Amino acid sequence: MMLPFERRVVTAFLTTDNASQGGAVVEFADGALGPCRRSGSGLVAALPGLAAPLVTYRLTPSDMSTLARGLMHLGEALLAAGATELYPSVAGAGIARSRGDLLRWWDAVGPATANLMTVHLTSSIRMGEAPGLTGTDSFGRVHGFTNLRVDDASLLPDAPGVNPQAGIVAIAARNAEHHLSLS
Repeated sequence: MMLPFERRVVTAFLTTDNASQGGAVVEFADGALGPCRRSGSGLVAALPGLAAPLVTYRLTPSDMSTLARGLMHLGEALLAAGATELYPSVAGAGIARSRGDLLRWWDAVGPATANLMTVHLTSSIRMGEAPGLTGTDSFGRVHGFTNLRVDDASLLPDAPGVNPQAGIVAIAARNAEHHLSLS
């Protein structure tokens, strides 16, 4: 069965000349190059009485198509990795247990149905030097493997309650520097 996104699989992302313009150039499996730019617009507004700003973003039909395609790719990757049930944050999309189920996701993605959010999953792989109690050493190397490393939010011991990007980047940079020094 051919899925709507199968003809073009993203294999490469950002190029420096386009990144400064807020976009990316993607190379597709068939060798074609194409732009990957968001076309919507957003607003960050400070409102009286609120400690945090109000952030809004309007997605265009092109943005929704890109979102649907990305969700389908993610679903396919998770199923290929062994996931048995996928629950998208799209109202009416339904649970996916097979590639065929992903087709419902394509039709369900829309401005009124997509619950857009960012989630940084933390604490899924504990760091430490005790292989029986932790998944990686203190530099993210997976116990029992010589060349497998984790350098993302999984290593954070808990969800910090604020955007963890700075901590994730700091750990990844520290670990990368350590890994490179061993070479």
